[in-house]
Amino acid sequence: AIGDVISLASDVSFIGRPYFNADTAGFAKVVQGRQSVDVTFDRDYLEQPVVSASISLNDGDDAAADAILNQDVRFVLARKTLHGFSIRLNRPAPTDILFSWIALAVKNAKLFGEEPAALPVDSPVGPSENPSEETVPAVEDSSAEETPVVTSEEAPTVPTEEAQAASAEDSTTEEVPTAPAEETPMAPQTAEETVTAPVEPPPTPIEPAIEETAPIEPAPIVVETAPASEAPAAEVSAE
Repeated sequence: AIGDVISLASDVSFIGRPYFNADTAGFAKVVQGRQSVDVTFDRDYLEQPVVSASISLNDGDDAAADAILNQDVRFVLARKTLHGFSIRLNRPAPTDILFSWIALAVKNAKLFGEEPAALPVDSPVGPSENPSEETVPAVEDSSAEETPVVTSEEAPTVPTEEAQAASAEDSTTEEVPTAPAEETPMAPQTAEETVTAPVEPPPTPIEPAIEETAPIEPAPIVVETAPASEAPAAEVSAE
């Protein structure tokens, strides 16, 4: 009967053309110089309909098509409700623009792309409920200086006693040739082994021995003088 809702439990195939009322589809025109047009339904939908629209020019509107393309006219569907919707342009229409639109009522229409609600995250139960009392993990200081490891190849050669004695003798006034110091052979080590060289105090410098020589006394100078000649004694006369 008229006014009742007919429910079809299976698919329906139409051999002829199905005709719908004026709220299902239609046309809209944006007049030249305007930027929008409103479409109003004769009867409100029970649920918000699915609406789509497109620019559809009639035959012979090539000039209008060129004007729309040259000025890059774009549009959106705005203010869509149960009562109707609006078509808005990004700029004033350069000429009259005709639109075709369609609105379909869909029961329980699905919305895709909507993110699900975030689930509450259970906070871990710790020994203390006061966050200020939580133990802060110790952070290792990577900037601490590391003790250098000296391998056997880089270990400094420690001078022997013979070399020290030789250097002491070289510092004296008389140069005495000495035999070269013999280096103590070191046990070979593999590349994987590393040896930490012992830190030894610096050797005490040996003061050079100075030979004391007896002072040279000057030889006495002897001056020879001629003996004084004695004057002949005057003869004393008996007189």
